Amino acid sequence: MELKRDGDRLIIVLPEDATILNVEEDFLKINDELVINSIKSVTIDTSLLKEIDTAYLQLILSIMNTILQSDHRVDINANSVFDSVLDLYGITLREVSKNG
Repeated sequence: MELKRDGDRLIIVLPEDATILNVEEDFLKINDELVINSIKSVTIDTSLLKEIDTAYLQLILSIMNTILQSDHRVDINANSVFDSVLDLYGITLREVSKNG
């Protein structure tokens, strides 16, 4: 996972393999960035994603929920893998700007 800053926007670039093996480490990185810096919006970039498991999906959904509860913006640049996993779990992203 790669984190980029663009002013008060955090861009989270998901890795090719977003699995339980790296959930804790990635959570800590994202949490530090959200706590330390004044983030107003988050963009989640799934363009590199080839595999995502339930644990990592929960991490992404938790981040999105946290940002939305703060009345900030979340954008997702979704790819077919991410869309397929959302469909598999019956998840519809209504309050999010979804591009892809």
